[in-house]
Amino acid sequence: MKKFIIILLLLLFCNTADAQWASRRPTTSIVDLTDSGTEYSLAIGTASRPASQIQVKCRTSSAIRMAFASTGTSATYTTIPSGGTFFENDLRFIGTLYLRGNANSLSAEVLVWD
Repeated sequence: MKKFIIILLLLLFCNTADAQWASRRPTTSIVDLTDSGTEYSLAIGTASRPASQIQVKCRTSSAIRMAFASTGTSATYTTIPSGGTFFENDLRFIGTLYLRGNANSLSAEVLVWD
């Protein structure tokens, strides 16, 4: 009887752990930065599922800029250097991510964990 209870507890724990990690898989979005200097946006998070982690990088070897507020000036943007990656965790973000390319025809890869 003890072995049965231990096995049952292990099965319950494993299923709970799998369910917890299944909800932690990232959603990948590709944002095409067609024109240099033009601001592009991506809505992130919802009231029921705010973003807990964000990763942003350019798919080619070029620098891109990102911001969490749209102001039209470059002062609020963070530059992600060529070959670099922006990563932020421990968030509860609901809002919009703004991206700009430093050249034409770029693509930004955005991974968001909820």
